[in-house]
Order: sequence, then structure tokens, then C-alpha cells
Amino acid sequence: MGRLSNGINTILAELTDGVQDVLSEVFKPMSWLDRVTGRTDEKMAGIAMERARDAAWKCALEYSYTSPEERANYLANRDQKVAHFGYKVVHSKSKVVRAIMVVINMLETGSAKHIIEILNRSDDRPN
Repeated sequence: MGRLSNGINTILAELTDGVQDVLSEVFKPMSWLDRVTGRTDEKMAGIAMERARDAAWKCALEYSYTSPEERANYLANRDQKVAHFGYKVVHSKSKVVRAIMVVINMLETGSAKHIIEILNRSDDRPN
């Protein structure tokens, strides 16, 4: 991956501010948090995206080595792992994580439909 991967990671990191702008429409404290944290949140997002891309690449390689007959089973198993991870986040045993989730839920504005509409609208914005 090398230089190509680093270039893609750089492009993704540069998109972080735009994503924050969109998120601030449904989570009003986002702009305040962005001002308080400076560039730290962008650096953290960059690290998280790099780790996610590495994991996605690993999955793509595993999938490519999977026989055509086993691919549906591989995808179902992968989906189950991702769903389990999401469940662990939402239903965390950590009091800190649960408290953060409660605050986020309280401060989010609009219904799921409204949030999706905002996110879809952001696809049409010029870069």
C-alpha cells in the first residue's frame, strides 16, 4: 500500500472538517468541541480512519482468498462480527461510555429521518 495508502489517508483526514460541519447540524456541541480540541480531534479521526482502512484492507484480502462457494458465509460472519461490535458499544458495561452515549442522545437534534436527510444533503455540497 505505501505511498498510495498515505495519500488516501491524507485526503480522508482533510475531509474531517467538512464532516464535522455536517455533524454540527444534528449535534450542536460539535462546533464547540472542535474549537476546544483544536486539531486534536482531526488527528484522532485520522488515526481512527487509518486503523479502519487497515482493517478493511485485511478483510478484502481475506475475502479475495475465500473460495466463491464460501464467500456468502464469510460475509455473513463478518456482518455478525460488526453487528456485535456495535452492540458492545451501544450496550457497554463501562459507565463512562454509557454516560457519553446518554449525553450524545440527549444533545442530538431531530429524528433518524432528519439526520439521514442532512447527511444525504451533504453529498451534494461542493468540496
